[in-house]
Amino acid sequence: MARGDSDNTTIIILIMLCVMCSISSVFGGAGIYLYLGKKNGDPCEGDDENAEYALDKDLKCRFTKCNTGYKLDENAVCSPIGQKKSGDICQGRYDNAMYEVGEDLNCDFVQCMDGYSFNDDERMCEVDEVLPDDA
Repeated sequence: MARGDSDNTTIIILIMLCVMCSISSVFGGAGIYLYLGKKNGDPCEGDDENAEYALDKDLKCRFTKCNTGYKLDENAVCSPIGQKKSGDICQGRYDNAMYEVGEDLNCDFVQCMDGYSFNDDERMCEVDEVLPDDA
């Protein structure tokens, strides 16, 4: 009879050890998940490679700012600071003419400034001739 009681006690101890190991594994796994899981403010990957993103309180990835050397443009994209884009005003060869950045991103002639006319032969803007007043 002593032998049978010893076997039952051993089985009960083994079952209790298994249950305790299972419970500690569940709590350990939950702890690791809570500690290493995603949190508000954690960095995340967004659409724009030149921007920084972070998780908001709902754990959705949101834009936070452009990377250093970039600014948010009118298309809500981070583009390099100082980069020319089509339509921007630029400084051309002559001070008496107006230029703007073309589709090819080169500085293209637009028109002569007031008081100047374009000379097709010389391919430049020249001062308009002033006619004497008939006073």
